[in-house]
Amino acid sequence: MRSLAKGLRSCCCTAPFPGASAWSGQTPALVDAGYRVHRPERRGHAHTPDVDGPLTYQVMADDTVAYLETAVQDRAHLVGWSDGAVVAVLVPLARPEIDLTELAAITAPTLVLQGDRDEVTLQHSLAVVAALPEARLAVLPGTHGLPVESPETVNAVLRQFLGGGPPVRLF
Repeated sequence: MRSLAKGLRSCCCTAPFPGASAWSGQTPALVDAGYRVHRPERRGHAHTPDVDGPLTYQVMADDTVAYLETAVQDRAHLVGWSDGAVVAVLVPLARPEIDLTELAAITAPTLVLQGDRDEVTLQHSLAVVAALPEARLAVLPGTHGLPVESPETVNAVLRQFLGGGPPVRLF
């Protein structure tokens, strides 16, 4: 999960495969914290129709940029989960591929969050954090479905991070 800038009051949540409803556990907490939350549905996912042609991360990033320009009309925190996190990285990079050496171009504060039993390896997340100049890593008990499994814990970490405060101690 990553953020474009501190102090913003809008969040655009880019969803994993199941669709925008996957953020249902976070939306009320972010709204209660004063954020305007946007959960655009990605083409070819969840309740949207199938599309002709390739559906690439860059296409999804371009769609997200278009959504930000038309619906949000201002800068916003980007919060991504699973392949939505890839989209959240590509939006500011405007690049079709991800190369960890290019991640250094992202200078905004960035949170990488994963479960301790996630199929994404800790080594991968550590490499991403090492490549991002302003990144921090939070490893919480759970799997790749952490935002659904432990919404209260994830929400506390998200609110603290988006608010620009120091890391929260949960245990």
